[in-house]
Amino acid sequence: MLRRPELSVSHRDLPFYLPRWVSMRGVLCPADESLLEALATSPRESADMTYRIAFPFDLRPAASPRTVVFMTAESHCPPSFIQGGVPIREALAGSDVSIVTPSSWSRDRLIQAGGPAERITVVPHGVDQRVYRPAPCEARTALRARAGVADNFVFLHVGAMTHNKNIPLLLGAFASVARKHPHARLLLKGVDHLYGSNDFLSAAIRLLEPRDRAAIEGRIMYHGGVWPVARMAELYQLSDAYVTPYACEGFNLPALEAAACGLPLICTRGGPTDEFTTPDFALPIDSTLHKCGAEQVGLNVDPNSLLQQMLRAVEDSAFRHLARDAAAEFVASRFTWRQVVDRLLSCSLPPQ
Repeated sequence: MLRRPELSVSHRDLPFYLPRWVSMRGVLCPADESLLEALATSPRESADMTYRIAFPFDLRPAASPRTVVFMTAESHCPPSFIQGGVPIREALAGSDVSIVTPSSWSRDRLIQAGGPAERITVVPHGVDQRVYRPAPCEARTALRARAGVADNFVFLHVGAMTHNKNIPLLLGAFASVARKHPHARLLLKGVDHLYGSNDFLSAAIRLLEPRDRAAIEGRIMYHGGVWPVARMAELYQLSDAYVTPYACEGFNLPALEAAACGLPLICTRGGPTDEFTTPDFALPIDSTLHKCGAEQVGLNVDPNSLLQQMLRAVEDSAFRHLARDAAAEFVASRFTWRQVVDRLLSCSLPPQ
């Protein structure tokens, strides 16, 4: 979406902060991967702006006249998250470096950590509608049959399975749903080699009461490999509802992708998903704001509210039918990558 006549783009890959990360092909479609490989790999001397994405966050000015740094904060942003181990305000002192973050929730956390509000702009993430879109009825039926869930109600959750995702809470609620609706299934997608998602999931299952472990046995499907985006879209397309009872998130891109594919969302009220959902397709889970000391902030999710919204998703077919069109149309009207890049350019580039 940066392929525009007025722009010339170069790219240099920065090392990922987790040492077990490896570069790999086949995640994007071949045409998109070819476009990335065709980009110049070193910045042009005459570059007007540097847009940096790295962790720990590097807030040092680049050689170009303008430097914009992408940052996100889930619950807090301590100095250890900043290159050099200093607070945000100190790292920005003496420069005009500005920050882009994907949600107002994240912006508030950065301001809470000392970031100057006037230098932090919210630009949300987006979706590629060529990939993330509702599947036609026949295609969806085929996907469900191939996955072995043709006669089931499928809840989906995509994520690292880390503590902020509230997986133990999700499993407990699903156990209650499964006792009432034995045809319910919970489909979980993690990334084992990068985040150790399978270990987090195993630990969450061990926390369950024996009765709940028995209720979910044979009703949970888990995948932890690295999948191409097209295969990820099929997960959304074959599912019936997306559920994410998070305690804190910087944005929650899988929820947006799910909505683009026409899924009703069951998501925590009060967090960043408030910024890209409407009552037409989202069932909010009640929560209360929780503060840990002066800095760390999260959301305490109401377990009963989560259960009731999951039950409604199963039992209210009329809502699901309306949500399918409402969700996809809402995302298409505001959160395609082209629309998001327009917003990024409007706040990053100087006026002509």
